[in-house]
Amino acid sequence: MINVINTNHQRIISRRETISLITCVLKREDTEESELNLIFVDDNYIKKLNTTYLKHRWVTDVISFPLNQGTPVEGEIYICTNQAKRQAKESQTSYKEEVRRLIIHGVLHLIGHTDRSKKSREIMRNLEDKYLKICKNEL
Repeated sequence: MINVINTNHQRIISRRETISLITCVLKREDTEESELNLIFVDDNYIKKLNTTYLKHRWVTDVISFPLNQGTPVEGEIYICTNQAKRQAKESQTSYKEEVRRLIIHGVLHLIGHTDRSKKSREIMRNLEDKYLKICKNEL
């Protein structure tokens, strides 16, 4: 089951579209759907998570917490909508497109992809681009 929770009540993309996007990525990655929570939060909330769990004292765009290894995928994804807006402006893309990218990015982390090295960041970015194109047709 995929749950979508919006703690800051900013309308981003519909719950149906969010679930369809997550399902599309999971299917393409040959991964079973399972218990997954996607939570939209503000700057203060994501900074608190980032500081507490990752020891980083700054606002970030997305944090994923896998609750198991392998399949089925179980975990939580936190997306900072304020940061998504700033990044959309910086990259001259729409807010909606940036949120979609962050959803995909979070799902890829739960599946096991990392972005710790230059090469792995490139792989993640390519996968994000791929799924933005492929999954757009299924939304």
